Amino acid sequence: MKITANEIRVGMLLEHKDDLWEVLKTQHVKPGKGGAFAQVEMKSINKNTKLNERFRSSETIEKASVEENKFNYSYEDERNYYFINTVSFEQIEIKKEIAGDKGKMLKENLEVLVSFHNERPIMIQLPNQISCKIDMTDVALKGQTVSSSYKPATLDIGIKIQVPPFIEIGDEVIIDTRTSEYVKKIWNKMNSISPNLNIMIKACEKASKSLIRDFGEIEHLQVSMKGPSDFVTNADKKVEKILIDELSKAKKNYSILSEESGYIKNDDEDNIWIIDPIDGTTNLFHGVPHFCICIALKSYEVITTGLIFDPIKDEMFYAEKNNGSYLNNKRIRVSKKKNLNECLFASNGKKYKNFELANRNSGSAALDMAYVASGRYDGFFQENLNLWDIASGILLIQEAGGIINKADIKKINNIEVITSNPNINEKMLKILDKF
Repeated sequence: MKITANEIRVGMLLEHKDDLWEVLKTQHVKPGKGGAFAQVEMKSINKNTKLNERFRSSETIEKASVEENKFNYSYEDERNYYFINTVSFEQIEIKKEIAGDKGKMLKENLEVLVSFHNERPIMIQLPNQISCKIDMTDVALKGQTVSSSYKPATLDIGIKIQVPPFIEIGDEVIIDTRTSEYVKKIWNKMNSISPNLNIMIKACEKASKSLIRDFGEIEHLQVSMKGPSDFVTNADKKVEKILIDELSKAKKNYSILSEESGYIKNDDEDNIWIIDPIDGTTNLFHGVPHFCICIALKSYEVITTGLIFDPIKDEMFYAEKNNGSYLNNKRIRVSKKKNLNECLFASNGKKYKNFELANRNSGSAALDMAYVASGRYDGFFQENLNLWDIASGILLIQEAGGIINKADIKKINNIEVITSNPNINEKMLKILDKF
């Protein structure tokens, strides 16, 4: 089949100079003088050599006629890889030099696309992404962040890649087969989660990639004359846009309440996505790796689903009404401490500036509440909060067995929250009543 040079695309097979070539790269160029052309990098299927060729745009090239079938990888020997068709049970062999570097990523039962030319297998195409386990990696250094430096890791298939510092031995990760690069960590499969929570998780994962990249830039801007102010503002807006786009794509009729865009009215006003794209913006501004993405679903005046994601520590807190609270698929509960002298609280604001309880101000109310739900803090109290700061945290604490004393979710702004584990609640309230 004849095609013009303008039609050449990556992955195509071409018949050229009495050989069969796989297109690796192509660039279509229209210079100021002279005719347009295509610069094509190709690899010989038979000889495994490379060739850079320039074709005039109008020039015709023979596109190889190929047949493609799905096969599952079975095993290897010294010279070949062996595959089996799970329908016909036909077994084929492909020489290792033909598979090239792709062969290093083959895993048992991995489904691949095999291309045949004149009934001879000539090429395999891997899925764009595969899952692998971390066999070996270094322990992250104290103070190291996801953006400041990656660390080497060896996968269970023997390939070495760079991964974020929070990745540990035994973790399952997704890698891109085209670039051999880390994509994301796989959590254990979450049981019995609702479609709405699944939507929130996927939106959060997509937005967090942008936020992690931006945090790396902000760290560098800390030492520059310009400073990170404008960059943080843009990062906030970028994350919000991704979240709104993803949530709206899945639930077009749901209304939205977001910190940056305010209230977005849609057909369904009884179901409202509540979004804080970055809670802990001041921390982000100063390059402090303690901030999070928050999404909650308010249905008929009740918070039914809540999610708080810390992208730097890769910690996802989530809860659904009457279904418990979780951190990365592990059930969490509030602390069981009974003695106030042993407790640690999170708080901020003028009202509770001077009080008798040991406390911390982390700069993120949402993470503070998530930490109460997981037992890291024993209680939380703060005034002048917004609904998007606390909506997810309220549900997390309730489902983790905590007590919410104050938190008016009918309001949008100027909300006071007081919460703790049940064992210390009355003692805490007696002290706070003084203020």
